[in-house]
Amino acid sequence: MTLYRKYRAQKFNEIVGQDHVVQILKQAVLDSKFAHAYLFSGPRGTGKTSMARILAEALNCQNPDNGEPCNKCSSCLAINTGRFMDLIEIDAASNRGIDEIRDLKEGISFLPAQGKFKIYIIDEVHMLTEPAFNALLKTLEEPPTQVLFILATTEPQKLPLTIISRTQRFDFRLANDKDLATKLKRVLKHENIAMSKEGLEIIIKAGQGSYRDAETVLEKVISSLNNTKDNQIVEISKENIEKILGYVNSTTINTFLEAMINNDRIKALEIVHDIAEDGASLVQFVKEALEKSRELMLKIVKAGGNVSVILKLIGELNKASFEMKTSLISILPVEMAVINCTIVETSPEKKIEPKQISKIIVSESKSDEKEMVVKDAKGEAEVNTENVIDDDAAQALLKKINNTWDEILQAAKKHNHFLTAILSKAEFVFIPGEGLVLKVSSSFHKKQLDSLETRKILNTIIATVTGSQSQFKCIIDKTIKTNDAKQSNAKLVEELLT
Repeated sequence: MTLYRKYRAQKFNEIVGQDHVVQILKQAVLDSKFAHAYLFSGPRGTGKTSMARILAEALNCQNPDNGEPCNKCSSCLAINTGRFMDLIEIDAASNRGIDEIRDLKEGISFLPAQGKFKIYIIDEVHMLTEPAFNALLKTLEEPPTQVLFILATTEPQKLPLTIISRTQRFDFRLANDKDLATKLKRVLKHENIAMSKEGLEIIIKAGQGSYRDAETVLEKVISSLNNTKDNQIVEISKENIEKILGYVNSTTINTFLEAMINNDRIKALEIVHDIAEDGASLVQFVKEALEKSRELMLKIVKAGGNVSVILKLIGELNKASFEMKTSLISILPVEMAVINCTIVETSPEKKIEPKQISKIIVSESKSDEKEMVVKDAKGEAEVNTENVIDDDAAQALLKKINNTWDEILQAAKKHNHFLTAILSKAEFVFIPGEGLVLKVSSSFHKKQLDSLETRKILNTIIATVTGSQSQFKCIIDKTIKTNDAKQSNAKLVEELLT
């Protein structure tokens, strides 16, 4: 049984966040002054059908307690187990025709078989056809005294006004964080599970105001864990929840946004590719980045800053979130968003002619044909095995490179600013038996440096600056610490992100 059904409210006082509805309905049961038709409207997962069933129980309960059903008498037990003949539930989403309403009209003429009232719950009532609405309208105009209708809908605006006018309407509210926390803590307590405050906040955020959605997310988290012993408290950390749900940690989100706002295209693309390689959900990443961008926009407005950059970022991310649903390459809309956001209008990029594009393609094709590539013992890095220099020469060259690193970066800038950006996040080291090795933090950077054209440029630069010929292997090491030469040009943004 799902958590939502397992912990569905059985009494009015178990309903969370809808006190304005509970108070009126309980009093109506106590005073025996209730309407013949109710309309429960509101977002999904806010307790509409649960409230309808509790009202049906309370009206038919043989031993009500202060307006609450006892949940012990034969009527209450029959309703709770779905065996109460006088509670008829109709799903209008799948039963839209007039035939169902005609059957309903015929059924209401019979007296209740088990309880005091015959109650019809019509869920998603807005899905009924026009002829069905007309037939229902006639039934609502003059219902028998022992019959009560409860209509539930997520889209009340689609209901005919003639239907709405014949019902007593209650609007259900989305759950706030406090109410969701109350409901989830109750479930966690019964399931004997301990969860950190931060982890609970992630699930609350994922619920987006819906009790059912929040409990569904919680169930996914719980079912992914290994509960080995009965009655043993299971602890769930924030990191476990993020991993199970495919979330990206907040530090990565902040780093990505800072890179985007500072027009650091390479860094932003590197983060996107790393997320994809790690198997996290790109859809969830874009959603989280959008939510953080919105928060950032509001903070910047309050601080009196300029929001033009953040507005462009929100627009591109929002566009990407829609395009990802239909794109054949799911990462492409995100990459396009990064590129569109990091184009500096005051300094247009150099136009690449068709002949140059053709030359690049031919160069890459030749690179694939000529370059001999092997995997190291761990299978983690691809290595170019041509003309690898010996250990002594490699150590000597490494010393020269370290001493002239700033000159190498300046020289690279004249050839290719992308190469400079990659090198500023890379590290040359010596590894015995392997020689000179260039460590990079992502496969995206490695792919750029593994092309013959890029290697030729870099080797030429190193030879010119150090006076020595070089050969190196390129490997991925995500643990290296990089030193960005580029500093943030938005102190306000940096402060708000921390």
